[in-house]
Amino acid sequence: ISFTFDKWLAERKLRWLLAAFREAGCVDWSLLIATCLCDIDTFSEIIVDATSRRYEHCDEDVLRGLLAMETWCRTHCVDYVPFLAQCRPFVQSLVGYLDTYRSRSRHHSTSTDSSKTVTSFELNDNGENDELTLDDESSSSALCLLQ
Repeated sequence: ISFTFDKWLAERKLRWLLAAFREAGCVDWSLLIATCLCDIDTFSEIIVDATSRRYEHCDEDVLRGLLAMETWCRTHCVDYVPFLAQCRPFVQSLVGYLDTYRSRSRHHSTSTDSSKTVTSFELNDNGENDELTLDDESSSSALCLLQ
């Protein structure tokens, strides 16, 4: 009974923390907590909120964090890999949103930015050779293969 209560209490506290981070607009932390809870509905809601401009600070760092988390899970916590596979369509929609947002920003901006931006987020079903393609304004495109 103690384990069940502790698990219920931990989930309750995580959900409270998730609500606080969502209210604050912290996309990355919200996605991390939704992943810890294995809550696909909340994960998709956060992505929808991010792509509908509810959150101001959703950028390529969120995608890099998701990729890093998936890489870490494949070696340290494989129980999360199936959940992250379910999240891929939502992550792809976030990539599309960021590509569209970035192209609009380039048309409205006169200055050049030398920061790296995500141009591709490829994930396969077996969790191998996931690719994150980065575009660097000051040099040619770089490809980051995660094993």
